[in-house]
Amino acid sequence: SADAVAARALLPSLLVHGTARDADRPAIAKRMEQLYGAGIGPSIHKQGGSHVLRAALDAVAGEFLPGRPPQLQDGLAFLGELLASPRLSGGGFPSAVFERERRQALDAVRTRIDDRGSFAREEALRLACEGEAHAIPDWGSEDALRAMTPDAPERARQDLLARGERCIVACGAFADDELVAAL
Repeated sequence: SADAVAARALLPSLLVHGTARDADRPAIAKRMEQLYGAGIGPSIHKQGGSHVLRAALDAVAGEFLPGRPPQLQDGLAFLGELLASPRLSGGGFPSAVFERERRQALDAVRTRIDDRGSFAREEALRLACEGEAHAIPDWGSEDALRAMTPDAPERARQDLLARGERCIVACGAFADDELVAAL
């Protein structure tokens, strides 16, 4: 449904606002600094009728750093915290964070017509796939975003963790067994 898609679409922007351990964006920035400038990038997109949550981690391999810190393990642990233990309040994301991110999402939806190519693609899919999951845009609908409550993205996150398929793609300077152990 457009409601479920909208709730999932808001997740990446909410997840980067804090974890149970790192309560806000400055704390997350400090944690990234401790990982020698590692970067995280949760994003979401639709692939056919499926919604895909992508959680990317870019980090320098520990073997190239002083003291050879366990970058892979520490980075994946942090990524796991973002997904499994986000900062919550009262069963949902903090209201102020939720409202700000929802408002930004609504602004982005309202300005989508400015990107005529994307707008035309969305409209073509909506018309060609009417009644199918593929017809729902990546962001759900403006009405679904407007009506959403702060607990809806948390329910969507719980659903993704409980029922979502997982696929891990990794490349870099590490041994396969090191990656498996870090997961």
